[in-house]
Amino acid sequence: MTCASCVNKIETHVKKLRGVASACVTLTTQTGKFKFDPEVVGIRDIADAIKELGFECEVMTNKSKDYINYLDQK
Repeated sequence: MTCASCVNKIETHVKKLRGVASACVTLTTQTGKFKFDPEVVGIRDIADAIKELGFECEVMTNKSKDYINYLDQK
């Protein structure tokens, strides 16, 4: 992801998925937050949709977020 157009492309594409209520992608941190109904769509479905656009994507868990915060502090 290199520009605001990339952010818009991801947000627009993901919001079209059934069950996704909102998508917020941040260019500077290269992260996204998504609100969705897990009974309709899963986080892996969202990640796959982003990958289909040609972007790299991985699901972050609470544990990986803690690890990243730890790395940022060092």
